[in-house]
Amino acid sequence: QGQVDSDPGLAYAFAVSLVKTGAYDEGMRRLKAVEEGNPKSADVHTLMGSALADQHEYDAALQEYRKSLAIDPNQAQTHYLAGLALIHNGHPKEAVDELRSALKMNPGDVSTEYHLAFSLIQVQQKEEAKTLLREVIQEDPNRGDAYYELGKLQLEQGDTKAAVTSLETGTKVSPEADYIHYQLAMAYRRDSRTEDAEREIKLYQSLKNRERGRGDAPQSD
Repeated sequence: QGQVDSDPGLAYAFAVSLVKTGAYDEGMRRLKAVEEGNPKSADVHTLMGSALADQHEYDAALQEYRKSLAIDPNQAQTHYLAGLALIHNGHPKEAVDELRSALKMNPGDVSTEYHLAFSLIQVQQKEEAKTLLREVIQEDPNRGDAYYELGKLQLEQGDTKAAVTSLETGTKVSPEADYIHYQLAMAYRRDSRTEDAEREIKLYQSLKNRERGRGDAPQSD
């Protein structure tokens, strides 16, 4: 224990392991001790921010990300994490700025592209969002959330057939995502496909019930 405390590298590594295994209080205590000895460590502030975000303390997390970026502004991952914290805090315009910075430093990163698209939708920049969502789908065809957001946009803009196609694909790649089934039901209704809409609503309700632990009891033959 004494060797860990006396070696900054070991102390940092131990604090990281504590945070990553969910021992946040002890991990944060140790990170603060490391930070006091090395206040110019961007990594320490980013890790502290991540630990706070894991506990849904997004304001405090953002403060740590800001400290980290003040030390080293060229951290794509920290800009990305700051963007996520801003999304959670309901500040999509600021999130767009952080996520654009992250994407500029790390072009083609699918998670950054998706969350940037999500934020752009919130600030009514929907055409750019659609372009990004299509890029996400091309790069990662198994992202059900991207099909969901694209389908919602297409339905909102009156492109019902395209919305149905996007959302059907979304339910195939993410069959357990109840919200995609619900949105697909809305698209089917818009397309006058009543039976298909009813089927999707039933699937949605079944998945919601299962999630709440109230699924139907198995039936015997």
